[in-house]
Amino acid sequence: MTKCFVFAMEEEAKATIEDFDFVEVIKKPFNFYKNENDYLLITTIGIMNAAAAVMWANENYNIDEYYNLGLVGSIGKKIKVLDIVVIDKVYTANADATGFGYKLGQIPGMPEYHESNKLKFKHDYEIVDLCSSNMFINSVGLFQKNMEIISKNIKVFDMELSGVYSTLYKLNKVKYSIKIVSDVLSLGNNELQFDEILKEGSKKISEVVKKIVSVSH
Repeated sequence: MTKCFVFAMEEEAKATIEDFDFVEVIKKPFNFYKNENDYLLITTIGIMNAAAAVMWANENYNIDEYYNLGLVGSIGKKIKVLDIVVIDKVYTANADATGFGYKLGQIPGMPEYHESNKLKFKHDYEIVDLCSSNMFINSVGLFQKNMEIISKNIKVFDMELSGVYSTLYKLNKVKYSIKIVSDVLSLGNNELQFDEILKEGSKKISEVVKKIVSVSH
């Protein structure tokens, strides 16, 4: 089955691109790579960018499965920097249609949350719920106000996955997400942590891709 590895940032994908011989074939509207078997897509940061990029890839290429990979922030409840986590449920922050009978965070016409398919390989990674937002979450207060209020089970956050999954839900496509924790809110300035950890996180992502590929080809 043909796979597409979806990243928000090229820096996150750097090790995967190098280790698996991906070659850039398109620069606009999105950076798009391919190797002998699979594709790799850079969406850029943001929920809408991610949704548009995945729709574009699906319209132009024959892709069976999508894997969203990259870095995430954590609230710091037993999850450490550079931990690998598998995403189960995906929520959206900054959405309030409760006046029309929807749950807080639920987009009209969409389910309350999106769910990942079950990975094909055995692992001992922690399985967690994620919330996406177009706001950079850099404090515990912002997390509690915008994400924890939606579900107490949310442990990690990013700025793209709900866009990826919303599009794939409409397209009825197989979808997975594995993330590397880049920063923990309880440790302080997570912009600084993110810059320091990006290179090492990219290498760990490539190791995850190796496991995915090993059970696919």
